[in-house]
Amino acid sequence: MNTYRKILILFFLDVGLFDELRNKNVFITGASGFIGQWLLLSFARLNNQHAFNISVTASARNITESAIISHLNLNDKFSFNDIDVRYPFDIPAGTDFIIHLAGT
Repeated sequence: MNTYRKILILFFLDVGLFDELRNKNVFITGASGFIGQWLLLSFARLNNQHAFNISVTASARNITESAIISHLNLNDKFSFNDIDVRYPFDIPAGTDFIIHLAGT
């Protein structure tokens, strides 16, 4: 079992802590950074193991080239957009939560 998987299993013993995210749309900037990658793995686990049905739009300057994508058990709930937050961009319609992690 890889290290990511072991840590996530321990972290998500009580998934009730995350009930507010059920069936929500989350937009993440800076998703290719350290914290962003952990969030992507976390949301994937909540969806795949606990049927949370979280829709995630992940953005970063080069997110489509990020190695983290290969570690996710992806489904139609994840989309990836190359966005540079130094320039104007649109927040996806229907977004319930914005997690801004991008830096310049």
